[in-house]
Amino acid sequence: NDLADCLAELDINRTAWIEDESRNIGKVIIPGAIFESMSRAKVILIERPFGERVNRLLNEYGHFENRELSEIIIKISKRIGGDVAQAALKELELGDVRGAIEIILKYYDKTYAYGLSKRPEDNITRISIEDFKNLAFIKPAP
Repeated sequence: NDLADCLAELDINRTAWIEDESRNIGKVIIPGAIFESMSRAKVILIERPFGERVNRLLNEYGHFENRELSEIIIKISKRIGGDVAQAALKELELGDVRGAIEIILKYYDKTYAYGLSKRPEDNITRISIEDFKNLAFIKPAP
């Protein structure tokens, strides 16, 4: 219902930007017609260096206790695979939150790359985050 309400508010004369996702987001399933439309849509892939992404996740999740992070990893272990989960949990045991994040992020990067490989390459526009920093509309006004 929330999705239907949001869709009803969209202006059909404007482009809608939707994050590229798999059919399932947790326990929620994207309706078939919307997912099919997303699958055919053009993709703007904004690439950011791995280290920057790790730092962002560390800032976002690094304040949690290792126990809490372990519980989260265990919850997603079926999705990321037992070997990946165990390697990340081992890093947490050693007190290396960054190492755990790097292991999990590498898994998700492979998953995203696989999803993109199913799309026609000419439907994907790759933009480096550095390109954004050079765009005039992002630079602060004098």
